[in-house]
Amino acid sequence: MSLSQFTMMKMFLAALGTSVVSKAIFHALRPNDFEAIQRKRAADPSHAVVLATGGLLLGIGMDISGSCPGSVYVQLGAGIPTALPVFGGVLAGSLLATALAKPMDEKAKIKRFVALPWMAHAFVGLFIIGLAVVLEVLVPEDPLPAAAWLPSIAGVVMGSLQLPLVLVLRRSLGATQSYESVLGLGMYPIRNTSAGKRLNVPSISDLSTLLFVVFIVAGSAVATVTSTPPLPLGPLPSVAASLVGGALIGVGSTVACGCTSGHG
Repeated sequence: MSLSQFTMMKMFLAALGTSVVSKAIFHALRPNDFEAIQRKRAADPSHAVVLATGGLLLGIGMDISGSCPGSVYVQLGAGIPTALPVFGGVLAGSLLATALAKPMDEKAKIKRFVALPWMAHAFVGLFIIGLAVVLEVLVPEDPLPAAAWLPSIAGVVMGSLQLPLVLVLRRSLGATQSYESVLGLGMYPIRNTSAGKRLNVPSISDLSTLLFVVFIVAGSAVATVTSTPPLPLGPLPSVAASLVGGALIGVGSTVACGCTSGHG
């Protein structure tokens, strides 16, 4: 991990802040739908220690593999050599965490959330975007190729996607959900067998997340092909590190009920 330019921090802060602003706009336009989403999310069977443990594992996996649940799709589209083993590791980790989480189904669920007026909600998002801008000023990027965007601009674009998605689907889309859909689709034939029940193979309730990530891969592939000159690759982790890091990402994001983008 390099702490010299904080590239990912800039992008994630900008994406987080813009996601919050997008949800604040949705909150103002459709308050009843927003409150329904809040109640559904607050009902997930999670506790502070569980969420913190998931976040810790997710962060370790990201550091080891150089990826995250969402960026691995970008790397697949760009043809990054380590993307496939990371993707396989995330799937394995997600399946493991899903199987181990089955006993949690009977646990008491959290039904609390913080009620904020939409204007305060939007202010929080703008403050977080401001932190990304401060980082861009204090820790500027090295000279970028013409085809590359500043991390904070890329983050704003990512976060802005939440508004049209939530207006159409009445819920957020996150990369972590896609792995559950992939597992449910790939293991559908054994879902009702004894092995499938022991593994707690997820059901396929919505394919919109799969469509979402397919277009992420496609967009990344188009951007890679049209980049002139091609963007340079930095040092890459080994295949073993990619697999282990991917597995930790899968376990961490499943336990934490989302990844960095999803929690945003």
